[in-house]
Amino acid sequence: EQEIKRLAQILTAPDGVKLINRNMHFHQMLTKGLEFSYEVNDETYTPHVFPIDWEHPENNDFLVVNQLPIEGRMSRRPDIVIYINGLPLIVFELKNPNNEQATVYDAYTQIQNYTYDISQLFNYNAFVVISDNVETKHGMPFADYDFFASWKSIDGRSVDNNRANTMRTLIEGLFPKDRLLNYIRNFIVFLEEGSKITKIGAKYHQFFGVNFAVNEAIRATRPDGDRKIGVMYHTTGSGKSLSMLFFAGILSRHHEMENPSIVIQVDRNDLDEQLHDTFVQGKSYIGHVHHAENTEQLRTLLRGEAGQIIFSTIEKFRKKEGETRHPVLSERRNIVVIADEAHRTQAGFAGGFAAQLRYA
Repeated sequence: EQEIKRLAQILTAPDGVKLINRNMHFHQMLTKGLEFSYEVNDETYTPHVFPIDWEHPENNDFLVVNQLPIEGRMSRRPDIVIYINGLPLIVFELKNPNNEQATVYDAYTQIQNYTYDISQLFNYNAFVVISDNVETKHGMPFADYDFFASWKSIDGRSVDNNRANTMRTLIEGLFPKDRLLNYIRNFIVFLEEGSKITKIGAKYHQFFGVNFAVNEAIRATRPDGDRKIGVMYHTTGSGKSLSMLFFAGILSRHHEMENPSIVIQVDRNDLDEQLHDTFVQGKSYIGHVHHAENTEQLRTLLRGEAGQIIFSTIEKFRKKEGETRHPVLSERRNIVVIADEAHRTQAGFAGGFAAQLRYA
């Protein structure tokens, strides 16, 4: 029991020179837990500790606090802070509805001021919500205003485009306890490009679409599953690369999938650069990414046992001389193939690349 205080200090003092580095380090401890060593009677114990019980949302302590004064460079009072297990993870900034001039952008500006005036609060922040009592948006405190978005669905099936409903849709669509924990754990990613770090959170279509796809993947890979997951359609600019990253990350951690291998299959020789870059930059979320350089390397990777993420172009699933069809590389049920631009090379199982991929 006397070690709890020391553990709390580790959790509440994340490393990092800049605010975003501290926020990233804290998010890693929050979502992945940490190894904690302590001694009792000359015996050393090293449990893996999670500050949140992710699997059982109701086991956690949720607290909504209104107008909490916080001392920093200046004294500030954010409108609403949501604590989970004593950690201030979400901040709401609400503009006065009686002030006709106040806009949702003013709420955004206020959040930017907070990150300077009471920066310690944002060591722990998962995301923020801004509202002017008509329009409500969510986003990352470090992001430009253009990246803030409304949450437009409660059930992921019907979309509500009425701006005046955006607060209710956000609360009912994202803030049920199980959904909120799912979002914080699985739908926030830090992309690292050299020393530059960008924190990104999913929009509603990614959250619902990926969750539906994950459920289908689990169903399809069960012993009685039909091995077919489905198609997820994206319009240009709607974050396809990130949806694929979230999908791969959740599957790779899901206990029912038992450490799957995920093959990301693109159909252009130059690889889909943006997609590959997103996965490489998201290593803190997804881990190491393999890139199959040739047919031989692809076969070796797929014959391997443990879960891994493999990028390949489809024509690497080719027969070698003397082979009438592709040899079976693995009998495992938990190899998931994500086809990017699936319409071009997936048609027909008469013997094209798609057929060879199936045989493999």
